[in-house]
Amino acid sequence: MADQCLDCGARLSRYSSLPRCGACTRARVLPVGIWSQPAVIAALAEWDFGRLFRIVRETARISQGTLAELTGLTQGTISQIEANSRRLTHIDRIRDVLRTLGVPEDISPLATAPPVRPETVWESPADVALRLAETLTTNTDPLVLPAFSAAIQAVVSRYDTLGPSALAPDLVRLRRQLQRLLEDRQPPSVRRELFKLAGQAAALLAYMAVNADRVQLADAYNVEAMALASETDDLDLKMWIHGTRSLRHYYAGDYAAALHTARTGIALAPNRAQAIRLLANGEARALARLGDRASAHRALGRAEELSAHHDVPDELTPCISLDPYGVIRTRANAATARLALGETDRVLQLASQITRSPADPWSRALVTLDAATAHLDTPDVEEAMALGAAALAQSAGPPILSVVARAHELGERARMRWPGLPAVVDFTEVLRAWTAAPDVASLGWSATMSPSISRGKAARADRPSS
Repeated sequence: MADQCLDCGARLSRYSSLPRCGACTRARVLPVGIWSQPAVIAALAEWDFGRLFRIVRETARISQGTLAELTGLTQGTISQIEANSRRLTHIDRIRDVLRTLGVPEDISPLATAPPVRPETVWESPADVALRLAETLTTNTDPLVLPAFSAAIQAVVSRYDTLGPSALAPDLVRLRRQLQRLLEDRQPPSVRRELFKLAGQAAALLAYMAVNADRVQLADAYNVEAMALASETDDLDLKMWIHGTRSLRHYYAGDYAAALHTARTGIALAPNRAQAIRLLANGEARALARLGDRASAHRALGRAEELSAHHDVPDELTPCISLDPYGVIRTRANAATARLALGETDRVLQLASQITRSPADPWSRALVTLDAATAHLDTPDVEEAMALGAAALAQSAGPPILSVVARAHELGERARMRWPGLPAVVDFTEVLRAWTAAPDVASLGWSATMSPSISRGKAARADRPSS
């Protein structure tokens, strides 16, 4: 910040954030003739500084912050005076404000005595009733809260078939409307529910951003969601957010960070049902990529124990659901972890169990890609490539990052071991054409990238064990 006014050279106050002194700033921002307006003159005559400030700001189109710079008051004081929750009564302060604003002497209220206001000692019953009515005033009918919750759940239930590109706009609109409500007033019970719903919307948007390969946006949503969850002490949502952060690191190939983030979330409540997702999707898969077989097995075992203890659903729960993982969803993640550990037979066994259950197109594609990659170690390369091509065909609609990453990993492993095999060559062409489609290309993934080379930090974990 400059020490002197850019216009007249006067020394600036060390508290000023403007590049000009008050007089020069006033000349720039206050329109000519403002002090001749009848409404301004009336507000001054009535010593109504709240109305005066509002008229000046609206006429000059300036913020409360700029008006604070002009008057020497704080922005908070300006806001309180405009809201009539605070009065400007000290004569010396009033004199300074009028001087810095440049109010002409002939309309200055200091030329007349201030209106006599009787000192209030006791309030009337009407005053108390009116204050209570204002305190309980709300812009949010409690009856609309279930509608917001149902709208968020509708996004979750349709996500596995429509994906982030189709549903993110709906969720963004919901989040913005919740924000508009939060910017007004509500009783504590309603406000708490609004915070909870806003936190859920932000958390789901973070997950969608990860699946759409928008990493920085995912980080921003995660920060917002965690702040909102902290306001309501929503422990389940906090753990869910840690799971999304772990997933974000996993697909960036930073398995150590994915492991640390998952364990941080588990530590919040190790025996809670939300820990199942963190154990299976976060800790076990990261440990498997890092080659820690024993610890990965322990994490998967603990996920199974918690699933039995909490009696979670047997069916394949939606991948973006805020509820605890169901049994089939947990086993699908176990298959991915065991694939990284080279446990081919167990991967194929789990894949067989999962594909017999009703599944959304993406989940079926992911499990099929895991089975295809496992077949490379049997080795049944033709079957692996056929399953890979089938998985790409199954993932109809806009793809998600996990499907794209796993398809490229399958193609890379096959090319490294059997580069000239016709089945591998054919699958490579299918994969290249699929990757070139606009929906896939928009994720920023190229045919030469894979978790084990371009994004991975533990390539040794991608090799099958003996």
